[in-house]
Formats: sequence, C-alpha cells, structure tokens
Amino acid sequence: MNHPRSLLGALLLGACAFSSAAHAGGVLVRLDADRTLDGDVYVDLAPADGETERVQLQDDGQQPDVTAGDGRWAGAVFLPHTDVTVSLVLDGERMDGGPAVWSAPDIPRDLDLTLRDGVLTVKAREANQHNPGEGPGGSGGGTAAQASKEAADAEAQVGLWLIGGGAVLFVGLAVMLVVMRKHARVRRGPISGVTLVPAGGFAGPGSPPLNDGLVHWRTDPAHAPAVLRALVDTLARHHGVLLVGDVPQHAGSRAGRRIFRATDPTPRKVGDALEAIHADPREAGVVVFYDVGGSPDDWADRDDELPLGTGGVVLHTAAEAAPARTHVVRPVGPGVCVVEATEGDARFLIGDRARWPASVDGVVVDQ
Repeated sequence: MNHPRSLLGALLLGACAFSSAAHAGGVLVRLDADRTLDGDVYVDLAPADGETERVQLQDDGQQPDVTAGDGRWAGAVFLPHTDVTVSLVLDGERMDGGPAVWSAPDIPRDLDLTLRDGVLTVKAREANQHNPGEGPGGSGGGTAAQASKEAADAEAQVGLWLIGGGAVLFVGLAVMLVVMRKHARVRRGPISGVTLVPAGGFAGPGSPPLNDGLVHWRTDPAHAPAVLRALVDTLARHHGVLLVGDVPQHAGSRAGRRIFRATDPTPRKVGDALEAIHADPREAGVVVFYDVGGSPDDWADRDDELPLGTGGVVLHTAAEAAPARTHVVRPVGPGVCVVEATEGDARFLIGDRARWPASVDGVVVDQ
C-alpha cells in the first residue's frame, strides 16, 4: 500500500546520492564482438585501491545501446577512478583486457572494447578532448590559456550532468506525486466478505494450474513433436502461448490463435516477451520450453524472470534428473496425449478434444 511513498523516498535519496557523486564522471563502455554472445555480459573495472565497479552491457536497442542485436554492446557507469584494469565476464568466464587510464575522474569518458578471436582489446578515450593527442594529456605543448579553457570545459560538462540529473529527478518526483494522488482517489479500502478461489488445472481435473511458475514434463524424444503439438493445441484455446527453443514449424499452426516463437532462452528476454503477452487483457500468457537445456540454476533464473501470475511447461527429452519432472507424457492416439503425474495417480488428456478416446484408465474424460 505504501509503494508510492517508498518510491518517492528512493527518488529523494537518489538526488542526494547524485549530488555526492557529482565529482565522478560517467564512463560509456562499448563492446564490439566478432561473435554472438549468449547470456549476461559484464565488464569489471578494478582500481589499484578500492572496490571493483561492475557494469552490465546490453544489446537491446535501449540507451546507451543504439541498435538491438547488432553485436555491439553498451553500458554506462559513474567511475571515481582514473586508472583501472579491465576484464570482460561472459557467462562466468573472465577475459582480461589490460589497463585503461584517463586524465581526470570528473569528465565524461569512453571505454571502447573489441573482442576478436578470443582476444580483448581495450582503448580509453576522453569525450570532447581539445588536446590533439591519442590519450590523456595528448601531444604538443599546451599553454596556460589552453589549460584554463580545458578546465572550464570540464566544469561545464559536470554542470550539464548535474542539470540533466536534476531534470530527470524533477520529472520523476512529478510523476510520483500524480500517481500518489490518483492512488488516493481510487482507493476503496480492503475487500471484505470474499475469498479468492484457487486456480483450476489448465486441462481439467488432475492437471496443474499454470499461474505460478514452471512445471517440468518428460517425454520420449521420438514422441516429442507429437506431444508438443497436443500441448500447444490445448494451451492455445485460452492462452497466448510463447514457444521457446528449436520448435518445429508446424507446432504453432493454429487458425485464430495467438502463438509466438522465440529461439533465445535468456531468462530476461523470455520474461520480457511473456510479460508483454500476459499483459493483453484478452487472455493470459504461458510459455513452453521445447528441447532447451540448462542447469538447475538456469531453470531457477528462468522461473524467477516470469511475470507474476504466469507460468508454463518445460518439455524435457534428456535424461538428467534435475529439475525434478512432475509428469510424464505419451501419445494415446492421433493428436491426443495422456499426462501422468510422477507422484500419485493423477492423469489427464491434452490435444484435439474431437479425437479423445471414450475412456482411458484413470482419466476423467469430459468432452
């Protein structure tokens, strides 16, 4: 209930932090890679004394990145140091790039990284340099007038950063005040006299709900395409379905159904896509992972990134034991599969309801 006030306090604290960090100039970090990078991309900036600063790079077209998916990654950080050792971290693997040196900490700076054939190259630059040299200090003899002009320019840059930051904080405070006033107007007090009914199974009696994370199913590799088609046929009746992995083309062919494909299983990207689908008021969104590998930690990350109130099915064909499989799936007819719980005797059918058999042992058939 106090979220708006908490966010308002966070903005005020941010204003104080911004003013105290005014003497630390920003560093724009860019990475040009010669290959596709999977997973999270980080750059560590380690000074001789003090704590290492870590900045995450993105290739999603959001500032400071320019174009999504072009292999050029970008990120930004306020850095109080002028001499750091640069390392690139890809999926936990560290690649050392060497030192980066600037002339002062209170000016905008650039750090250009190039990854070619597994070798990381580092180039430190200072934005808007007036000295014609390659790096800090440049070449040629500067006069006192030049030095004074450069100092004035540096102060002007800091002033611009402060003005821009103040404008952002002002807009944020204004938005928060509007939200708080609107929140106060529409509040009607707590709901009383009603109880939320638990969500039912997505495929009838015995089936699990898909509104609280992932469930993991196992099937034989030879049956996987048929199982996937039956699963999508059932889910797409009442959901927007996001298919992730090496999905066969025919799996998403449903007239009038909202079915989406994605090949990148990165947790953040799957979570963002499913959130957009789930936000559509017409129907809830669910995700189906097909033939996607990963460690238990990978699956925990993917589960954590799902929007609140969503879930999905992971269809496994490999034999690894973790995460634990809750159901086993097998075909029982054209376009129809039976799903059996690994613990207990719960069973249910998925697929084309017009082809459901009249009876299956242990299954409630309700056509």
